[in-house]
Order: sequence, then structure tokens, then C-alpha cells
Amino acid sequence: MLSVIAGLLAAALPVATGSLVLLSAAAVVLGSAYGLLLVSGLQLVESIAGPQNMSTVIAVFYSFTYVGFAFPVLVQVLGRLWGPVPVLVAGAALGVAALAATLVAWPLRTASRTRP
Repeated sequence: MLSVIAGLLAAALPVATGSLVLLSAAAVVLGSAYGLLLVSGLQLVESIAGPQNMSTVIAVFYSFTYVGFAFPVLVQVLGRLWGPVPVLVAGAALGVAALAATLVAWPLRTASRTRP
């Protein structure tokens, strides 16, 4: 999630400045973030799902990840209302909230797995 947050904030810079160099850097960061989230998400799904329903759970995971491809459209639509920079910063803020929720929930998840 840190790479997503950094990528969204990095994407706000070329939007604000018009710099193609910053745009290239933001594209690399966001592409890396997508790859990291995809691999870590698949690993998590694999650790949760049993062998009998692995393919179904992975299919559902991919379905939710493909919804993320609509984010640029959402930025475009909301950007007309508030501007693209605030929308990207708000996306980063949502990423911070998701990271915080994960950090709060993770000890609860691992504690519940160790109980008999």
C-alpha cells in the first residue's frame, strides 16, 4: 500500500506541473505498485483458500482487481468536479486509511488463526 500511496502522490505532481519526466517516474511507481499488490494479493488468497476452492477464490480476486482498472476513469470524471490533483491526493488518503485498517486488523487475524 505504501507504493500505491507514493504512486498516487507522485502522479499528482506531473498533473500539477505538466512535467513529462515526473509523469514517467509516476508511471513506474504506479506500475510497480500494481505488480506488488497483485502478487501479494494472490499470495494472501492462496494462504486463505483451501485446495477445493482455490480456483474460485482466485477468480473472485481477479474480478475485484479488474475493477481497479476503472480508477483512471473515476479520476477523470471526479477531476472535472474538483480537479485531478485533489482526486489523486484523496485516493492516496484512501490508501492511507486502507493501510491503517490493515495494520489494525492484521494482529487480530493472526491471533484468531493461532487459537484452537
